[in-house]
Amino acid sequence: MLRDFIKELRQEFGLNQTEFGQILNFSQDTISKWEKGTRLPDYKTLIKIALIFDVDMNEMLGLEECYQKYHTEITKKREEMGKITEKRIRNRV
Repeated sequence: MLRDFIKELRQEFGLNQTEFGQILNFSQDTISKWEKGTRLPDYKTLIKIALIFDVDMNEMLGLEECYQKYHTEITKKREEMGKITEKRIRNRV
């Protein structure tokens, strides 16, 4: 989860919540809320975290894990989209 990732990243760099917040221009209270999951950073802040701490956005958001978990479902949905697109193309001709 994102909240766990943020906390682990902060700890990996040996920062407390106040120091982490100072680097990102947020209060300690905001960092605490991120780590508790009661509030989440917006997408611009996520990009900033990724760039400052040199982490991959996919890793930070857990996208690889989600892809692995839902691979079969994703594949089926892509196949369905392809069939719908093919049908629309045929109907235009």
